[in-house]
Amino acid sequence: MHALHFGRTSSGVARCSIALAALALSACATSPSAPSGEQSVQITFDARVGAKPLKCGESYAGVGSSKATMMLQDFRIYVSKVRLISADGSEVPLLLTPDNQWQNDKVTLLDFENATGSCNGNAPMNNAVRGTAPAGHYTGVDIVPEIVQENRRVHGSDRREFRLLAATRDPLPKVDLIVCRDLFVHLGNRDVLAALRNMVASGS
Repeated sequence: MHALHFGRTSSGVARCSIALAALALSACATSPSAPSGEQSVQITFDARVGAKPLKCGESYAGVGSSKATMMLQDFRIYVSKVRLISADGSEVPLLLTPDNQWQNDKVTLLDFENATGSCNGNAPMNNAVRGTAPAGHYTGVDIVPEIVQENRRVHGSDRREFRLLAATRDPLPKVDLIVCRDLFVHLGNRDVLAALRNMVASGS
C-alpha cells in the first residue's frame, strides 16, 4: 500500500506557526570577543505580528487569512542547525554553546512569553542563540531544516521515500491512503480548504 503522510516536525511547526499566524522572527547577529581563531556569536531574535512587537497581554487584529483577533498565550520554538553566511556566500555551521538552561550543543529554545497578562508559560525568557564560529566576516544567518534529507538517509528505501511538498499547492502523488496529522491546526480556513482540494485532486 502507498501512503502519503502529512505531519509536523520540530522545525515545521515553527514555520507554520510563524508564517500562517502572520508572525515574524527577525534576527540580528553580534560577535563578542573570543580567543584567536574563533569568535563568539550571539544571534538575537525579535518576534512580531506584522510590524508590532509580540507581547503578552496585547491584542492583535486582522491576523491570518481569516482576519482573526489573537492574544499571545505561548510562543516557544526550537532552533537548530544554524549556519552563518560569509561574504563570499559560503555557509559555516554555528557551534552552539551549552548553558544548562536554554540550549545544549544541538538545539536552542527561544521563549518569547513571560507568564504575564494572557500568557500561561514561565517568567524566564530567551531571545538569543549563542555559539562560536571561525573568525571571519559574516553577512547573514540561515536556519536550515534538514529533516527530509535526514529521513531519506536514515529511513529511505525502495519502498519508502520522503519528499518536501506544500500540501496547499504542490502536485501530490496518487496513493492508497493520505494520513494528515497535526497540520490543519496551523492553517487558516482558506489554506485548509486548499489542502483538502489538493488532496482530492491527487486522485487518492
